Amino acid sequence: MDGLDTNAFVKHFAETGGRGTPKYVQLREALLRTIEGGHWRPGDQLPSEQDLAESLPVSLGTVQKTLRWLADEGIVVRKHGQGTFVAGTYQKQMEGIWHFRFVDDDGKTLLPVFSRVTGRGLVKRNGPWTEFLGPDSSGYLRVTRLLNINEEFEVYSEFYLAAARFSPLLEMPLDELHGVNFKHVLSKHFNAPTFHVLQHIRCVSMPIKVCDAIGVARDTYGLRIEVFGRTYRDAPLSYQVIYVPPNGRRLEMPG
Repeated sequence: MDGLDTNAFVKHFAETGGRGTPKYVQLREALLRTIEGGHWRPGDQLPSEQDLAESLPVSLGTVQKTLRWLADEGIVVRKHGQGTFVAGTYQKQMEGIWHFRFVDDDGKTLLPVFSRVTGRGLVKRNGPWTEFLGPDSSGYLRVTRLLNINEEFEVYSEFYLAAARFSPLLEMPLDELHGVNFKHVLSKHFNAPTFHVLQHIRCVSMPIKVCDAIGVARDTYGLRIEVFGRTYRDAPLSYQVIYVPPNGRRLEMPG
């Protein structure tokens, strides 16, 4: 198995073995641990199916079954005639720059979005983010942003992560966080791609702090969008709450 440092993979395969453990489960777990650990990075080519079958006590059919499962999950990409690759940074992530996008009057052109970080810090108290991300003794990292839509109106966003893993974001220069999609930051810097997203939407009277931040009258009603992001093994990754004020633009929610 040339081309990759496979020591971690072989070690994980040995560790996941156990009495009665199906070989495909053992192989899948070893592959996942190797990718999650950053030993194999996005774009890396995995050993061939034949090499895997010959180098491990598994059949070619077991290898193929496991790789099909990982491909269905968006974790690897199988290219006919080329091989299998760890999915790239944007593989199976949300299309477009944001979880939502506004469309111009022609029904096709996407309106430009300009974002800036207005605050970041640790949050110790519990909230909706706790229910999704789970308890964390280190607290939660919160990043607050304003998204300017085509110089017409602004959208308010709060993005939450478990501080134990993502606290280095507090030290990143703000210039690197303005105008970027946080999903890309998490994937690139923390090997934490977003594979699945669920969104809850309702119309609410927006909080005073939100109204003041985006320059609308207090008690204005708008959309409250909760975004629940998941990563490898469908594990909770990020929680975001977004407030969208009344506007005349068409809103698209990419699926």
